[in-house]
Amino acid sequence: MKALARDSIKMYISKTDFINYLYCKKNAWLRKHKPEVAIQKLSEFEEGTIEMGNEVEAYAREMFPAGILVKGRDQAGQTFTKDLINLEKTVIFQPVFVEDVFLAAADILERVDVADFAISSDVPKKFNLYEVKATSEVNESHLDDLAFQKSVIERAGLIIDKTFVVHLNRHYIKKGELSLRDKFVVADVTEEVCARMSLIKEKMEEAKEYLLSGDEPIGACDCIHEGRSNHCESFSYSNPLVPEYAVHDLAYIGRSKKKLKELINLGIYKMEEVPDDFDLDLKQMNQVIAHKYDKILIDRALIKKELDDLIYPLYFLDYETFAPPIPMYDGYKPFQRVPFQFSLHVLEKGASESKHFGFLHKENSDPGPEFCEALKNLIGSEGSVVVWNKGFECSVNRELGSRLPEFKDLMEQVNVRVFDLMEVFKKQYYVHKDFKGSFSIKYVLPVLVPDFSYASLNIKEGGMASEKWRQMVLEDLTREERRKIAEDLTEYCKLDTYAMQKIFEALLKLCNN
Repeated sequence: MKALARDSIKMYISKTDFINYLYCKKNAWLRKHKPEVAIQKLSEFEEGTIEMGNEVEAYAREMFPAGILVKGRDQAGQTFTKDLINLEKTVIFQPVFVEDVFLAAADILERVDVADFAISSDVPKKFNLYEVKATSEVNESHLDDLAFQKSVIERAGLIIDKTFVVHLNRHYIKKGELSLRDKFVVADVTEEVCARMSLIKEKMEEAKEYLLSGDEPIGACDCIHEGRSNHCESFSYSNPLVPEYAVHDLAYIGRSKKKLKELINLGIYKMEEVPDDFDLDLKQMNQVIAHKYDKILIDRALIKKELDDLIYPLYFLDYETFAPPIPMYDGYKPFQRVPFQFSLHVLEKGASESKHFGFLHKENSDPGPEFCEALKNLIGSEGSVVVWNKGFECSVNRELGSRLPEFKDLMEQVNVRVFDLMEVFKKQYYVHKDFKGSFSIKYVLPVLVPDFSYASLNIKEGGMASEKWRQMVLEDLTREERRKIAEDLTEYCKLDTYAMQKIFEALLKLCNN
């Protein structure tokens, strides 16, 4: 294995670099040469996700108790890897290989030819290669990752016999002590990886020439034909002609790549430049009309019909959940949501003000029973339960009822009473240019209730709320730090339900004018 000098041109290409290259070549180049425009600061939620991924890998290593960990990817790490291989160590965690300009740090490398090696030291060393993923299934990116590693390791003179993806078992249900045998699926993907080797080797050479060039690639990045949710971090930098709100923001345009590509090829980026006769579906066209002509589209009759079906008292309800890859409590599967908080605003018919109630679980224990009991005591037996995006709350209720049979009837009854306020906007009974094609309450609220905002809150979205709860119950914090997180969580969730109430009242006023 060769040491690699790092300078402005000769840099190594890691598997992360390579996967980034396959996703968006220009963004991968910028991440290496101009990280200031391509690498964004991770949010607390993203950092927490990485931490949980590391936890999954640590658990997976327990299946190989004899494994030795290589720390660092520098020259010392490379040398230690080589020494462990020569010493016939059976399992190595994070071994580092550098060949040409490619660097691969494997999750788990397992020796499978020790007996053969004892006969002759000239026999090529044979290993199984394992990639650990905090997912519940195998995807193409995992296969590309393994193919890259296999190529680099075999360049170092080793033989990779079989390749595996170690991922979480979606059917595993925690009961007592965590069971390693049942928790993971070790998927043999040798055949699939071998089938990709020729293409991956070709792409590696392309990546070598592209990523190690000192000249910045010109023009748009690969994401130019993708919907907004699939854009890379440096999209704005690479595509300066694309405005902040563009045709990439058309509702569901990512599912209609042919239409998006046609618009881009015509040089149309701005929403107001979309021709009136362009082939868009009705929702997309309404979005264009609202922006292009600064027109608010309102169907008061249909809005009124939706609201007239509501039964008082109204219960404005919102949940916060945490979905760890490794189940924390008995009865949970990997990534199954742990509902730890709800907010409830109750509005009686004719009342000028609502009453607020809430629940927040503050301990490292299953919140489910207390969560359900609190909801049972507050939700009443009659009245519409108003939520935003019923698919979320209703599915959480079904999971709670399945896991806690004593509350199954309660959760089923709540689901029957659910009214999704978001549907008014999703069905486009109300379309405003400032919604920007989104149905999120964060976009709707400033339009209908401009006096309300999330800006002053310390917690501003659900991902951050989830991470803060994890910190509160799992990390070694002071009493004051826990108190502050609990206070911030309460204020955030409370605003979600109050925002729904105010949007409802604004719609009601609109219909009655």
